[in-house]
Amino acid sequence: MVMELCSGGYLYTRDPYTEDQAARIVSGVINAVGYMHEHNIIHRDLKYENVMFVNNGPKAEIKIIDFGLSKKYLPNVSMKEGVGTVKSD
Repeated sequence: MVMELCSGGYLYTRDPYTEDQAARIVSGVINAVGYMHEHNIIHRDLKYENVMFVNNGPKAEIKIIDFGLSKKYLPNVSMKEGVGTVKSD
């Protein structure tokens, strides 16, 4: 298995964001989720910690990580179980 190094940290490491930065990040996440859905993959655990920056640059590309809970969508298979990270305060 070969994995890409994402050395720029996850979304919390750069918080707060300007409107332009937020728009770029959200656009990247939407594009990534769209790509996954086009290939019938459901991530099921999208959160700040699972969106990483490739490097420390101000316009670093983002990557979605942690596909441990992901599933392949099958039209006749129901997915009703609760999954994801439960946040406790």
